[in-house]
Amino acid sequence: MNTNENVAKLYSDYVLSTYGREGIAFYKGEGSYLIDMDGNRYLDMYPGWGTGCLGHSHPYLADQLCDQLHTLIHVPNNFYNPLQAELAKRLADYGFGGYTFFCNSGAEANEAAIKLARRFGNQTGGRFEIITFYKSFHGRTLAAITATGQPKYQQGFEPLPAGFKYAEFGNFESVMSLVTDKTCAIMLELIQGEGGLNIAQDNFYRQIESLCREKNILLIADEVQTGIGRTGNIYGFQTFGVSPDVVTLAKALGGGVPIGAMMAKPALKDMLPPGMHASTFGGNSFACRAALAVFDVIEKENLLNNVKELSEYAFARFNDIARETGLITAIRGKGLMFGVDITVASADVKAACREKFVLINNVGEKTIRFLPALNITGDDLKKGIDVFEQALLREGKK
Repeated sequence: MNTNENVAKLYSDYVLSTYGREGIAFYKGEGSYLIDMDGNRYLDMYPGWGTGCLGHSHPYLADQLCDQLHTLIHVPNNFYNPLQAELAKRLADYGFGGYTFFCNSGAEANEAAIKLARRFGNQTGGRFEIITFYKSFHGRTLAAITATGQPKYQQGFEPLPAGFKYAEFGNFESVMSLVTDKTCAIMLELIQGEGGLNIAQDNFYRQIESLCREKNILLIADEVQTGIGRTGNIYGFQTFGVSPDVVTLAKALGGGVPIGAMMAKPALKDMLPPGMHASTFGGNSFACRAALAVFDVIEKENLLNNVKELSEYAFARFNDIARETGLITAIRGKGLMFGVDITVASADVKAACREKFVLINNVGEKTIRFLPALNITGDDLKKGIDVFEQALLREGKK
C-alpha cells in the first residue's frame, strides 16, 4: 500500500524538483478537506491556490464531469464547440460584455493578453511597451515572468523580452512617469496575490482607467486570482468599480480543472485573426463543462452572499486576534481573499498549522495568505482561524 513516504520516494526518483514539497501525498478530497495516504484529514484553507473555489470533489461538479467524459472530451478549435460558445456567452453576460479566447492556465491567458496588446499597439502607431507593477505576478512563461515585477522569478532566464516597465503599485505618479508614446497597455492585478495581498486605494484604479482612456492605452486586468467570485462579485473589477479592456481568468474558473480565458472588449474582437494565436487544448468540452458547472453552483448555492458574509466574520476575527495578541501588524483583502502580516516567521506558523492538520499559505517572510473555498462553512472557517491563532501564539512565545 502506498504511503506518504512511498510516494515521496517515487517523486525523488522520477519527478523534476521544480517545487518545494511538504511531504504529504493527498489522494482524496471532500469539501474543504483533504485526506493523505496515511489517513490524515486536513482542513484546506487555500484549495489549489484558489482553484478549488467549490472545495474538493463537489458532487454536482463531479457528476457533470462524469457525464461529459462519456459524451465528448475534446475536439480541435477549428470546429464549433457548443459548450465553449455557452461559456463565452455566460462570461460576457456576467458583466464584461466582450469576446473570449480560451486556453489552459493563467500564464497562457496573460500571454494572450500581452500578444493582443502588442498587436493593438502595432496598429496604433508602433507602440509595444507594457507597464506592469513591482510585486506583481503574472505567470511562469518567459513573457509572463518578465511582466512580473519580482526579480526572483526572472533570475537565470536572461535575456528577458523587451518592452516591460514597472511602476509602484498604488502610486499613480509612478505610472504616469513611465507612459510614453510607445506605451500600448497597463497590466495589473487588482489585488496582488503573490506579492503579499496588496490592495491600492479605490481612486488608484479609477485614475489608471482614466489615463488609459485619455491615451488610448489598453487596461488589462489580471484576474487569475480575483476572478470568479473571490472578491464577492464574479469579477474583481466589479468590486473596484472599473471597466478593463482585457481581463484574464484561470484558477477558480474550472473549479480545479485546467482552463484559462482572455476576454476582450468588442472593439478588440478582430485584433487576433485566424492563425495569429491558438491553444490546442484551450476551451475543450471537458474544461468548459467544468466552468459551466462552477457557475451553476455559484448561482444555485448563492455563494457570492456566502463570500460576503464570511468575509465580514473573518476580518472581525483577524482584527480581534491582532488586538488581543499584538502579533498581527496588518490585515488586507476583499471577499474570501486575505493577507495577514505577522511579527513572526510565516513559514513557522504555516508549519505549526500543518501539525494541527490545517493548511494555510505563506507569501513572503511575514505574510499569511488565506484563499478558502467560496462555499466553506462558517464552522470550518472558524476552525481554520482558531488553529491559525493558536499557531501564532505558539510561535510568538518562542
